[in-house]
Amino acid sequence: LPEEIPPVRAERGAVVYFTGCATNHLFADTGNATVRVLTAMGYRVRIPKGQTCCALPMLFHGAADQAGNSIQANIRALGGAEGDPILVDCATCGTALKKEYRLLCDTLHLDPEAVEGIAARVSHITPFVLEHLDELEFPDIAKSLKVTSHTPCHRKHGFGGEDMVAQLLKQTPGVDYRPAPDAEECCGGGGTFFYEYPEISKKMVDKKVASAQATGADIWVTDCPVCRINLAGNLEGETPMRVIHPLELLDIQLGRP
Repeated sequence: LPEEIPPVRAERGAVVYFTGCATNHLFADTGNATVRVLTAMGYRVRIPKGQTCCALPMLFHGAADQAGNSIQANIRALGGAEGDPILVDCATCGTALKKEYRLLCDTLHLDPEAVEGIAARVSHITPFVLEHLDELEFPDIAKSLKVTSHTPCHRKHGFGGEDMVAQLLKQTPGVDYRPAPDAEECCGGGGTFFYEYPEISKKMVDKKVASAQATGADIWVTDCPVCRINLAGNLEGETPMRVIHPLELLDIQLGRP
């Protein structure tokens, strides 16, 4: 995508989109849906080309020097366009930008003022879209979809408050929201946990899969790419259920591909 995408209706403002590694390299469908939804709301979307990995995976594995290089690159890329919200579709990336960089100013010799300026502008895409949901024009007849959800640990603990995805699903036309009783329990993904401790993770994710399938939902939404890989990869046998990002669901209901 280009570095700047204009809105498709009267312009309401501009946002900066931090895509993260998973959206950039694995789930382009999430990125394309996010851009379509935001531009349909009337927002100009800026995607700084200098952005790179949020650095959390490197930090968790002790590669502080590599992490520092990525963090400095992101500070340079995101430091402009003062005042424009920085939106993330992945809570892990959001946690890095909003919280973790603040803890590393002394260790990695970061500019505290620049770090604070970025942290103050970071928002998860879901509450932003929910706040501006009335700016979207849904078709008169929306698809009828049975949907359940999974709450990623990083969003639950990193952004706090009520589950915004559940609120979004309840307010999206055509969605029959079917909450699973264990929607907020860890799926066993845990960053790299699911391939470092596969036997433990498998027990956790099998429970989640059974619970989600019991709702009778056709679509399972989660806004964490690691959770998405783990959940989708453990849907075994004949099942109509597919795992997607909440913004992809919104995009479907807006009548887009």
